[in-house]
Amino acid sequence: MFQKTTSFTVGKFCTAVFVIFLLSVAVANGAAEELQEDRWESVLFGESNDNVGGYCVEQTSDGGYVVTGYYHRYWEAGGEHHSVEGACLIKSAANGTFEWMKVFDANHGDTGRSVRQTTDGGYIITGTYTGDERDVWLIKTDSVGNMEWNTTFGGEDDDFAYSVEQTSNGGYIIAGSTYSYGAGGEDIWLIKTNSSGIMEWDKEFGGSRHEGGRSVQQTTDGGYIIGGGWIVKTDSEGNEEWIRETGGEEVRQTADGGYIIADGGYDIKLTKIGAEGNEEWSKKLSDSGRATSVRQTTDGGYILTGYGGGDGWVPCSIFLIKTDSQGNKEWDRMFGGDGEDRGFSVRQTTDGGYILTGVTNSYGGGGGDALLIKTDANGYKDDDKTNLKTLGMTRLKNSFSFLLFAIIVTILGLLKLFALPLMLIFIILILVYMRRRRR
Repeated sequence: MFQKTTSFTVGKFCTAVFVIFLLSVAVANGAAEELQEDRWESVLFGESNDNVGGYCVEQTSDGGYVVTGYYHRYWEAGGEHHSVEGACLIKSAANGTFEWMKVFDANHGDTGRSVRQTTDGGYIITGTYTGDERDVWLIKTDSVGNMEWNTTFGGEDDDFAYSVEQTSNGGYIIAGSTYSYGAGGEDIWLIKTNSSGIMEWDKEFGGSRHEGGRSVQQTTDGGYIIGGGWIVKTDSEGNEEWIRETGGEEVRQTADGGYIIADGGYDIKLTKIGAEGNEEWSKKLSDSGRATSVRQTTDGGYILTGYGGGDGWVPCSIFLIKTDSQGNKEWDRMFGGDGEDRGFSVRQTTDGGYILTGVTNSYGGGGGDALLIKTDANGYKDDDKTNLKTLGMTRLKNSFSFLLFAIIVTILGLLKLFALPLMLIFIILILVYMRRRRR
């Protein structure tokens, strides 16, 4: 009786161990797959006869992403040349899989520069429409990219739009550059419309040089902050409150009521100013490059992208830089190949990672393709195997953290490597046990 109970207990133990092992393998594989799902790189329309650019990216309410830019396609059929050209809107799933694309108008110079998802689930796009002259272009679509309406603004000379946001009253605010109006040269042009795209008011800011607008955001007081050749703060009607005559490619309001500026000059520089435009600090992050986009992150720091070289980077590669709340660099990453690659837009995603878009000449069909990159919270993407494997050695300075990281990686690796042999051994043990029980 005693021996029978012991045998039964051993059998139950073997079965339990086997079940636990299977669950461990499943969890390990699931964890590995989950880690990979938040890191990927996608070339949009990488055919040799396509020319695609990504200028702005936003995460959508369904967890996917939307990109605007330009799309040009050329081909020959029946002895004739054909083309499709225009501003584009591209939608992808959360894992970067292409869902749909819309091309608006059919002129080579038409470009989408900024996109936002609107409160009705659709999208608002601004950019440039090319006719006899170039004009500010505003496009409203539904949730699947079908155009609902579009309108243009401009004068006798060229005018451009670079940034749009939906305002608290359901209308839209646009920032761009005008050669038709203002003091002369390239001036900042701020346009406010209602929800149907009808202009409510517009303002110009600038001197005799190039002070064009590149970004706009509605601030917590209902006014607007404009980035470009100058930094301009206005009230809710576009009236000037203060001007800082040293600008930046993009400016965003920060959690403390101040503003962060991504400098668009020849150095990669991040500048923090107070609510009244007074400088608090400025940090040069690289001697060569151009910052194009910046956002404050959930930890109070900043993420910025752009393109450039220096510091051992390949010339004209896409960079991603993370800083703390004081602008001190925490890490930097580089993406690109042997060709010219440029980053134009970055956002923090709901999972704590980052999504960025730009134009690549290193991958795809050549001649320029839109590049969409999703990274984890440390700036790594899925094919960056060397960085992933050396994460603990290169970035974790705390010895305990590195030891824990190494143990976890080792366990996951061993489980994946020996999963099949160990499963066979457990199966054999159970079969032997069952056979002995029958006897």
